[in-house]
Amino acid sequence: MSRTPKKEFIKIPADSVGFFKEFSEEVAFEFQISKREKQLLELLVYHGFQNKQLARLLEITEKTVKNHITSILSKTKTNSTRELQSFMLRVLIDTDEEKTTKMLERHIKLAAEDTGLSNRETEILEVIVKYGYQSQGIAEHFTISQKTVLNHISEVLRKTDSYSTRELLSTFFRDIFREQATNVETSDTAS
Repeated sequence: MSRTPKKEFIKIPADSVGFFKEFSEEVAFEFQISKREKQLLELLVYHGFQNKQLARLLEITEKTVKNHITSILSKTKTNSTRELQSFMLRVLIDTDEEKTTKMLERHIKLAAEDTGLSNRETEILEVIVKYGYQSQGIAEHFTISQKTVLNHISEVLRKTDSYSTRELLSTFFRDIFREQATNVETSDTAS
């Protein structure tokens, strides 16, 4: 029996609620995501909830959650929730690839330093965050076995105190979201 951690909502900072609402509305419009899919996407990306938790929170079945996720993946042309979360990070940051890469690399470096990740663990964290790679893709990228990749991912999760890669990616999303919201507020007050 798998353990699903009891997870509390992480409140969106009051001064960032408007920015988050605007961001999620833009994403919903751009990708033609339904109202229910938008709710699910917000909970998935910002909070990192697992399917069982999403079903309970939205008062729908896990099968319905999976159907909504499949629809979202199709609309965003992503192949997995990990890839979807990585894609949403890129959408949140900017369309400028260089700016996006620099910001992601800075956050990855900070996370690695704060948690004591090894060089290989940092490299694996980087391809998860930047590209949403699954273990097989990571193994192929680094030409190592999938078992080795899974061991490294386990260490990354342990050191970052994350239950899953979904939760890990949601932490990056929240950190970058807060930074982006602050940047928008700063530029608004400067105008």
